[in-house]
Amino acid sequence: SSLESKGLEFDDVIVAFDIERKAWEIKTDRVASLRLLRELYVAITRARRRVVVLIKKQDPSMENFFKTLEYDFGDLVDATTILLEFDGKTTSEEWLERGHELFENEDFKVASSCFKSAGNFSFANWAMGCYQQKFGQRNEARLSFRTSANFFFREADFKNTLILLKKVIDLPPWDSEDDHIYKEAKFQLPSFLTREETVQFALSRDQWDEISIDDIKCESIAKFLHSYREDEQL
Repeated sequence: SSLESKGLEFDDVIVAFDIERKAWEIKTDRVASLRLLRELYVAITRARRRVVVLIKKQDPSMENFFKTLEYDFGDLVDATTILLEFDGKTTSEEWLERGHELFENEDFKVASSCFKSAGNFSFANWAMGCYQQKFGQRNEARLSFRTSANFFFREADFKNTLILLKKVIDLPPWDSEDDHIYKEAKFQLPSFLTREETVQFALSRDQWDEISIDDIKCESIAKFLHSYREDEQL
């Protein structure tokens, strides 16, 4: 929606305008009309270069609306002309680049849509997981991170596989179905995880045989074991 695009910028913006809705009657005491005017303002101010407003032909209500806003309504162009100008498709690389920009700005939901348009479901699920986690949707976020990790694993991107699995263990419980991708990714990148992180994975996966006496003696690792002090395995 226009409000969801607040804070974003695009070279060109096309607004499909439904002027027949009575809410567009400009009256200061009409809350709906003021809200929709705000949406229109947000939409048209997203453009860096050009705004195109699509309207029905021969609709006097549209012209009256813009006259109310003291706008000169003299520049009409047939929609087919606009279609030809905007017919160029955004490439997958452009969608991917835009997705990374939005991800860095923590606009995770829109970033996820961009990654999907690029056909990159690894990053799309990663971004969606961050969005869900931000709003306290732990179960949904865990599933998105798991899905992202599996996509990265299929792409042999073992680094990002482990990064996503680290996010998964922060949202317990661990699913044993992910054991094989964890083990293989760790085998491929044996020095990527710190010993502390390896112990955290062992605890999350209930794999006590992967924890050594030296780990128990290590002060930086002992803090992870504190909550397991009553466990008979320990």
